[in-house]
Amino acid sequence: MSLVDASMLTAAIFFAVYGLACSVECGVALSFLTGGQNQTRKYFTPLWEVTNVFLVFGFTTVAMLFNNALNFLSRALLSTLVVGLFALLARACVVLVLFYWRPDRLPRWGASLFALTCFSIPLSFSAAGVYLLTAEPFWSSLVGFMIMLSVILGIVAIGKLFLDGQSDSKRKWSGLVLYCAWLMVLGSFLPLAIIYSGIGLQKWPIVVLDLLSIVGLFMASLVISGKTNFKLKYYASFVGLAAPLLLAMANRPYLVHAKIKLVDAFGAASYAGAFLVGTAIIFPLVILGLGLFIKLIKTPG
Repeated sequence: MSLVDASMLTAAIFFAVYGLACSVECGVALSFLTGGQNQTRKYFTPLWEVTNVFLVFGFTTVAMLFNNALNFLSRALLSTLVVGLFALLARACVVLVLFYWRPDRLPRWGASLFALTCFSIPLSFSAAGVYLLTAEPFWSSLVGFMIMLSVILGIVAIGKLFLDGQSDSKRKWSGLVLYCAWLMVLGSFLPLAIIYSGIGLQKWPIVVLDLLSIVGLFMASLVISGKTNFKLKYYASFVGLAAPLLLAMANRPYLVHAKIKLVDAFGAASYAGAFLVGTAIIFPLVILGLGLFIKLIKTPG
Protein backbone atom coordinates (compact mmCIF):
# COMPACT_ATOMS: atom_id res chain seq x y z
CA MET A 1 0.00 0.00 0.00
CA SER A 2 1.36 3.38 -1.02
CA LEU A 3 1.57 6.49 1.13
CA VAL A 4 -1.27 8.00 -0.90
CA ASP A 5 -3.55 5.03 -0.22
CA ALA A 6 -2.67 5.10 3.49
CA SER A 7 -3.55 8.79 3.63
CA MET A 8 -6.89 8.17 1.92
CA LEU A 9 -7.74 5.31 4.28
CA THR A 10 -6.76 7.41 7.31
CA ALA A 11 -9.29 10.09 6.35
CA ALA A 12 -11.91 7.42 5.59
CA ILE A 13 -11.39 5.80 9.00
CA PHE A 14 -11.96 9.08 10.83
CA PHE A 15 -15.14 9.79 8.90
CA ALA A 16 -16.35 6.19 9.36
CA VAL A 17 -15.88 6.32 13.14
CA TYR A 18 -17.67 9.66 13.29
CA GLY A 19 -20.47 8.22 11.16
CA LEU A 20 -20.88 5.34 13.62
CA ALA A 21 -21.09 7.81 16.50
CA CYS A 22 -23.74 9.74 14.54
CA SER A 23 -25.74 6.54 14.10
CA VAL A 24 -25.73 5.87 17.85
CA GLU A 25 -26.68 9.50 18.46
CA CYS A 26 -29.63 9.10 16.09
CA GLY A 27 -30.78 6.26 18.34
CA VAL A 28 -30.61 8.70 21.24
CA ALA A 29 -32.68 11.19 19.23
CA LEU A 30 -35.28 8.50 18.54
CA SER A 31 -35.47 7.78 22.28
CA PHE A 32 -36.18 11.46 22.95
CA LEU A 33 -38.94 11.50 20.36
CA THR A 34 -40.57 8.40 21.85
CA GLY A 35 -40.25 9.54 25.45
CA GLY A 36 -37.47 7.14 26.38
CA GLN A 37 -34.90 9.64 27.62
CA ASN A 38 -34.15 7.60 30.73
CA GLN A 39 -32.86 4.76 28.55
CA THR A 40 -30.05 6.82 27.07
CA ARG A 41 -29.26 9.61 29.54
CA LYS A 42 -26.74 7.38 31.31
CA TYR A 43 -24.22 7.54 28.48
CA PHE A 44 -25.37 10.59 26.52
CA THR A 45 -23.54 13.12 28.68
CA PRO A 46 -21.25 16.07 27.88
CA LEU A 47 -18.41 13.53 27.61
CA TRP A 48 -20.13 12.19 24.49
CA GLU A 49 -18.97 15.30 22.62
CA VAL A 50 -15.46 13.82 22.47
CA THR A 51 -16.68 11.89 19.42
CA ASN A 52 -16.59 15.12 17.42
CA VAL A 53 -12.79 14.95 17.37
CA PHE A 54 -13.05 12.28 14.67
CA LEU A 55 -14.82 14.73 12.37
CA VAL A 56 -12.11 17.31 13.01
CA PHE A 57 -9.39 14.73 12.35
CA GLY A 58 -11.10 13.68 9.12
CA PHE A 59 -11.34 17.17 7.68
CA THR A 60 -7.81 17.98 8.87
CA THR A 61 -6.44 14.90 7.10
CA VAL A 62 -8.13 15.84 3.83
CA ALA A 63 -7.09 19.49 4.07
CA MET A 64 -3.45 18.71 4.86
CA LEU A 65 -2.77 15.66 2.71
CA PHE A 66 -4.97 16.27 -0.34
CA ASN A 67 -4.57 20.03 -0.52
CA ASN A 68 -4.14 20.06 -4.30
CA ALA A 69 -7.84 19.24 -4.62
CA LEU A 70 -9.19 21.71 -2.07
CA ASN A 71 -10.17 24.30 -4.65
CA PHE A 72 -12.21 21.79 -6.66
CA LEU A 73 -13.73 20.16 -3.57
CA SER A 74 -14.76 23.47 -2.04
CA ARG A 75 -16.58 24.48 -5.22
CA ALA A 76 -18.21 21.09 -5.75
CA LEU A 77 -19.18 20.26 -2.18
CA LEU A 78 -19.79 23.62 -0.50
CA SER A 79 -23.57 23.60 -0.92
CA THR A 80 -23.77 20.03 0.40
CA LEU A 81 -21.49 20.53 3.39
CA VAL A 82 -23.14 23.81 4.40
CA VAL A 83 -26.24 21.82 5.35
CA GLY A 84 -24.18 19.66 7.70
CA LEU A 85 -22.31 22.62 9.16
CA PHE A 86 -25.53 24.53 9.93
CA ALA A 87 -26.95 21.33 11.42
CA LEU A 88 -23.86 21.05 13.65
CA LEU A 89 -24.46 24.60 14.88
CA ALA A 90 -28.15 23.94 15.59
CA ARG A 91 -27.29 20.67 17.31
CA ALA A 92 -24.81 22.46 19.58
CA CYS A 93 -27.56 24.81 20.74
CA VAL A 94 -29.95 21.92 21.46
CA VAL A 95 -27.23 20.01 23.30
CA LEU A 96 -26.63 23.02 25.55
CA VAL A 97 -30.33 22.97 26.43
CA LEU A 98 -30.18 19.23 27.00
CA PHE A 99 -27.06 19.13 29.14
CA TYR A 100 -27.30 22.34 31.13
CA TRP A 101 -30.69 24.08 31.04
CA ARG A 102 -33.19 21.23 31.06
CA PRO A 103 -31.33 18.16 32.32
CA ASP A 104 -34.52 16.43 33.46
CA ARG A 105 -36.48 16.42 30.21
CA LEU A 106 -35.92 17.79 26.73
CA PRO A 107 -38.95 19.77 25.48
CA ARG A 108 -40.83 18.44 22.47
CA TRP A 109 -39.55 21.13 20.12
CA GLY A 110 -36.01 20.42 21.28
CA ALA A 111 -36.40 16.69 20.71
CA SER A 112 -37.67 17.29 17.18
CA LEU A 113 -34.87 19.74 16.37
CA PHE A 114 -32.28 17.41 17.90
CA ALA A 115 -33.52 14.51 15.77
CA LEU A 116 -33.51 16.66 12.62
CA THR A 117 -29.93 17.82 13.19
CA CYS A 118 -28.72 14.33 14.17
CA PHE A 119 -29.94 12.94 10.85
CA SER A 120 -28.95 15.96 8.76
CA ILE A 121 -25.29 15.87 9.75
CA PRO A 122 -24.39 12.33 8.58
CA LEU A 123 -26.67 12.61 5.54
CA SER A 124 -24.93 15.82 4.44
CA PHE A 125 -21.47 14.31 4.76
CA SER A 126 -22.64 11.08 3.11
CA ALA A 127 -23.97 13.08 0.15
CA ALA A 128 -20.48 14.58 -0.20
CA GLY A 129 -19.03 11.06 -0.11
CA VAL A 130 -21.43 9.96 -2.85
CA TYR A 131 -20.15 12.80 -5.01
CA LEU A 132 -16.60 11.51 -4.58
CA LEU A 133 -17.72 8.07 -5.76
CA THR A 134 -19.92 9.10 -8.68
CA ALA A 135 -18.82 12.68 -9.52
CA GLU A 136 -22.47 13.78 -9.45
CA PRO A 137 -25.19 14.48 -6.88
CA PHE A 138 -26.73 11.40 -5.28
CA TRP A 139 -30.15 12.03 -6.85
CA SER A 140 -28.64 12.01 -10.36
CA SER A 141 -27.61 8.36 -10.45
CA LEU A 142 -28.93 4.98 -9.39
CA VAL A 143 -25.68 4.22 -7.54
CA GLY A 144 -25.87 7.47 -5.59
CA PHE A 145 -29.49 6.86 -4.69
CA MET A 146 -28.74 3.33 -3.44
CA ILE A 147 -25.79 4.53 -1.37
CA MET A 148 -27.92 7.19 0.29
CA LEU A 149 -30.71 4.67 0.89
CA SER A 150 -28.23 2.31 2.55
CA VAL A 151 -26.88 5.21 4.64
CA ILE A 152 -30.36 6.13 5.85
CA LEU A 153 -31.24 2.53 6.69
CA GLY A 154 -27.86 1.98 8.33
CA ILE A 155 -28.14 5.07 10.53
CA VAL A 156 -31.63 4.14 11.71
CA ALA A 157 -30.81 0.43 12.10
CA ILE A 158 -27.65 0.95 14.16
CA GLY A 159 -29.31 3.64 16.25
CA LYS A 160 -32.35 1.44 16.88
CA LEU A 161 -30.20 -1.60 17.77
CA PHE A 162 -28.28 0.44 20.33
CA LEU A 163 -31.53 1.90 21.63
CA ASP A 164 -33.01 -1.60 21.98
CA GLY A 165 -29.93 -2.62 23.93
CA GLN A 166 -30.73 0.08 26.52
CA SER A 167 -34.41 -0.82 26.73
CA ASP A 168 -36.09 -3.34 29.00
CA SER A 169 -38.76 -3.97 26.40
CA LYS A 170 -38.91 -7.40 24.80
CA ARG A 171 -40.37 -6.04 21.55
CA LYS A 172 -37.25 -5.32 19.56
CA TRP A 173 -38.32 -6.48 16.12
CA SER A 174 -38.17 -3.03 14.53
CA GLY A 175 -34.39 -2.81 14.93
CA LEU A 176 -33.96 -6.32 13.54
CA VAL A 177 -36.14 -5.58 10.50
CA LEU A 178 -34.26 -2.35 9.78
CA TYR A 179 -30.96 -4.20 10.17
CA CYS A 180 -31.99 -6.85 7.62
CA ALA A 181 -33.34 -4.25 5.19
CA TRP A 182 -30.09 -2.29 5.44
CA LEU A 183 -27.94 -5.33 4.68
CA MET A 184 -30.21 -6.31 1.78
CA VAL A 185 -29.69 -2.90 0.17
CA LEU A 186 -25.99 -2.81 0.99
CA GLY A 187 -25.23 -6.35 -0.17
CA SER A 188 -27.68 -6.80 -3.05
CA PHE A 189 -29.26 -3.68 -4.50
CA LEU A 190 -26.15 -1.48 -4.28
CA PRO A 191 -23.85 -4.00 -6.06
CA LEU A 192 -26.51 -4.55 -8.72
CA ALA A 193 -26.77 -0.79 -9.24
CA ILE A 194 -22.98 -0.54 -9.58
CA ILE A 195 -22.94 -3.35 -12.15
CA TYR A 196 -25.90 -1.90 -14.08
CA SER A 197 -24.45 1.61 -14.19
CA GLY A 198 -21.00 0.46 -15.30
CA ILE A 199 -19.45 3.16 -13.15
CA GLY A 200 -16.08 1.40 -13.09
CA LEU A 201 -15.48 0.91 -9.37
CA GLN A 202 -13.05 -1.82 -8.33
CA LYS A 203 -14.81 -5.13 -7.89
CA TRP A 204 -13.12 -6.79 -4.90
CA PRO A 205 -14.25 -4.25 -2.25
CA ILE A 206 -17.84 -4.60 -3.50
CA VAL A 207 -17.54 -8.40 -3.27
CA VAL A 208 -16.27 -8.10 0.32
CA LEU A 209 -19.19 -5.79 1.12
CA ASP A 210 -21.57 -8.35 -0.34
CA LEU A 211 -20.04 -11.13 1.76
CA LEU A 212 -20.25 -9.05 4.93
CA SER A 213 -23.94 -8.48 4.24
CA ILE A 214 -24.58 -12.19 3.67
CA VAL A 215 -22.84 -13.06 6.94
CA GLY A 216 -24.87 -10.39 8.73
CA LEU A 217 -28.16 -11.75 7.36
CA PHE A 218 -27.15 -15.27 8.38
CA MET A 219 -26.43 -14.06 11.90
CA ALA A 220 -29.82 -12.34 11.95
CA SER A 221 -31.48 -15.63 11.00
CA LEU A 222 -29.75 -17.33 13.94
CA VAL A 223 -30.98 -14.62 16.29
CA ILE A 224 -34.53 -14.88 14.95
CA SER A 225 -34.54 -18.66 15.32
CA GLY A 226 -33.23 -18.35 18.89
CA LYS A 227 -30.03 -20.30 18.20
CA THR A 228 -27.83 -17.51 19.48
CA ASN A 229 -28.12 -14.47 21.75
CA PHE A 230 -25.46 -12.53 19.85
CA LYS A 231 -26.03 -8.76 19.99
CA LEU A 232 -26.35 -7.68 16.38
CA LYS A 233 -25.46 -4.08 17.24
CA TYR A 234 -21.79 -5.07 17.39
CA TYR A 235 -21.77 -6.65 13.94
CA ALA A 236 -23.85 -3.77 12.60
CA SER A 237 -21.23 -1.38 13.97
CA PHE A 238 -18.48 -3.39 12.27
CA VAL A 239 -20.27 -3.24 8.92
CA GLY A 240 -20.99 0.45 9.45
CA LEU A 241 -17.26 1.04 9.86
CA ALA A 242 -16.19 -1.27 7.03
CA ALA A 243 -18.61 -0.05 4.36
CA PRO A 244 -17.13 3.48 3.92
CA LEU A 245 -13.61 2.07 3.85
CA LEU A 246 -14.52 -0.53 1.21
CA LEU A 247 -16.26 2.06 -0.95
CA ALA A 248 -13.24 4.34 -0.67
CA MET A 249 -11.01 1.46 -1.76
CA ALA A 250 -13.38 0.70 -4.62
CA ASN A 251 -12.95 4.27 -5.87
CA ARG A 252 -9.21 3.95 -6.27
CA PRO A 253 -7.22 5.43 -7.98
CA TYR A 254 -9.58 8.40 -7.82
CA LEU A 255 -10.41 10.91 -5.12
CA VAL A 256 -13.28 12.22 -7.24
CA HIS A 257 -14.30 9.47 -9.62
CA ALA A 258 -13.03 9.97 -13.17
CA LYS A 259 -12.10 13.59 -12.38
CA ILE A 260 -9.30 13.83 -9.81
CA LYS A 261 -6.85 11.04 -9.06
CA LEU A 262 -5.49 10.52 -5.57
CA VAL A 263 -1.91 11.06 -6.71
CA ASP A 264 -2.85 14.38 -8.32
CA ALA A 265 -4.72 15.57 -5.24
CA PHE A 266 -1.94 14.45 -2.91
CA GLY A 267 0.19 17.48 -2.08
CA ALA A 268 1.89 16.40 1.11
CA ALA A 269 4.68 14.09 0.00
CA SER A 270 7.23 15.90 2.17
CA TYR A 271 5.37 15.61 5.47
CA ALA A 272 2.71 12.93 4.96
CA GLY A 273 4.84 10.28 6.65
CA ALA A 274 5.25 12.37 9.79
CA PHE A 275 1.55 13.24 9.76
CA LEU A 276 0.50 9.58 9.52
CA VAL A 277 2.94 8.55 12.27
CA GLY A 278 1.51 11.27 14.52
CA THR A 279 -1.99 10.09 13.68
CA ALA A 280 -1.02 6.50 14.49
CA ILE A 281 0.09 7.69 17.93
CA ILE A 282 -2.88 9.97 18.62
CA PHE A 283 -5.61 7.62 17.38
CA PRO A 284 -5.00 4.86 19.98
CA LEU A 285 -4.97 7.52 22.71
CA VAL A 286 -8.39 8.75 21.58
CA ILE A 287 -9.68 5.17 21.48
CA LEU A 288 -8.27 4.63 24.98
CA GLY A 289 -10.07 7.74 26.15
CA LEU A 290 -13.33 6.47 24.68
CA GLY A 291 -12.73 3.11 26.35
CA LEU A 292 -12.30 4.79 29.72
CA PHE A 293 -15.45 6.78 29.00
CA ILE A 294 -17.42 3.60 28.27
CA LYS A 295 -16.07 2.01 31.46
CA LEU A 296 -17.11 5.10 33.38
CA ILE A 297 -20.70 5.05 32.16
CA LYS A 298 -21.02 1.36 32.97
CA THR A 299 -19.89 1.92 36.56
CA PRO A 300 -22.84 2.06 38.95
CA GLY A 301 -23.10 5.39 40.63
